[in-house]
Amino acid sequence: LTLRAAIVPIKDIRAQGLDVRVARFQASEAAFYAMFAGGGGSWAEAEMKAGRYRIDPAPAGARPDLTGLSCRWNPIEARHGEIVSIIAVPGPARD
Repeated sequence: LTLRAAIVPIKDIRAQGLDVRVARFQASEAAFYAMFAGGGGSWAEAEMKAGRYRIDPAPAGARPDLTGLSCRWNPIEARHGEIVSIIAVPGPARD
């Protein structure tokens, strides 16, 4: 597994004629999911995998500057001091 980190400005995504739209779906009383549309996420992923917009690894022990980062949905309680977010995209069907 290779992890990559990048910051892709929304203006660059929109310059490609794409967008990033987000919707919140409540699957049950306790389960909420975010859904993305507009093609911008896939374009940003391809750019990141091509090495553009990448963020170099920080030195050990460094803390990120999360100024301006927010979530306007209900807060998620951290377990063991960390919260992990996963974006899953379906791949090609296999037999």
